Amino acid sequence: KSQDLSALNHGRAVGLYVHLDRGWTSASDYKAMEAIKSDAGLLRGASNLGGTYLEGATLRNHEDLSQTFCVSAAKRSVELMRNRREEERITTTCEIDPSKEIRTFRVKSKLFEQNANRADLEKHFIKRLERCFDRQLGDASEFPDERHDRSVEVEMGFTAGDILLLRELHESEIDAAFKGTEFSRDEFVDFLFKLRTSHPGTGQGEAISEFMNKHGVEGVGMLKAVLRDQERELLVGTVNGKLASLREKVDATLALYEGTKITDDMTKKELTVRFQQLEKAETRLERMIAMVEKDPLMGKDDIKARKEEYESLHLLLRKAFNPDDLDRGGRSDLIKVLEKGWTTGTQYRIIEEIKYRNVPS
Repeated sequence: KSQDLSALNHGRAVGLYVHLDRGWTSASDYKAMEAIKSDAGLLRGASNLGGTYLEGATLRNHEDLSQTFCVSAAKRSVELMRNRREEERITTTCEIDPSKEIRTFRVKSKLFEQNANRADLEKHFIKRLERCFDRQLGDASEFPDERHDRSVEVEMGFTAGDILLLRELHESEIDAAFKGTEFSRDEFVDFLFKLRTSHPGTGQGEAISEFMNKHGVEGVGMLKAVLRDQERELLVGTVNGKLASLREKVDATLALYEGTKITDDMTKKELTVRFQQLEKAETRLERMIAMVEKDPLMGKDDIKARKEEYESLHLLLRKAFNPDDLDRGGRSDLIKVLEKGWTTGTQYRIIEEIKYRNVPS
């Protein structure tokens, strides 16, 4: 049972298979690759020599004789001199019923850019997605202009009825749907021909995924455009990598000071170091809150949840330097310690905090 690989999802199965297939491959590696095929339903997995293109397919059989057919392709570009990496991954998942007809299919597009700034967020993510899906996603003009790793996922679902509509679509309807867009009519016509002449089930799934792998997010936009009269939900999710790195530093500060109190026997250096580290952590939290509040791609519920989370962290930082932990005499003793000798601007701020800081309980 410990060697069973059926728990691998599509992405893990393809990635692991390709990793084992690179370079010199041992007999044990080949056995593992065969196990991925049999346990995880891998049909194929391959990448180019530089690892900038990765493609794979899996087919899972279920007890009720239905199947899940999944195909993905990832394109990567790296600029070492600029410490920059971009990736676009498209995954098409078809649910096939026991009669070998596609019941539903979902297309998930993931865009990633390393060290993106506000202009990159606007141009490479927001404007591109707005053009593809004819939908206003938000304004990045007030987003803090900090470089960060950004990923955006866009997911849309389609039904068997959509496939039927595509197969019966007239070319004049494509012209009307693509009017005013940058979409390629001829390439879409070629796709429809392949879809119409493909066998049901995995054959149609291959036709759809081949088109999606080639055109990425724009391919999903084409489908949405020609099926514009059909109601469907467009799911957009985003991750700002800067939030995680800042949170790590805040957590490290809290690990040092959370649950401890300032005492009247602290030295001038102890007080100063403690205050400076907690103040720096608070500044990081303020940056995090500003990025969340002004993020044009983040959903309202996510913004609300993150703000509540960061505000609770801010309270923990304030409590780690809480003058109410001291009696009046203790406050006076610490102020005398800080005023003794040469006093820096930071230490004068500490004196003011000891006098006037009010921390909610």
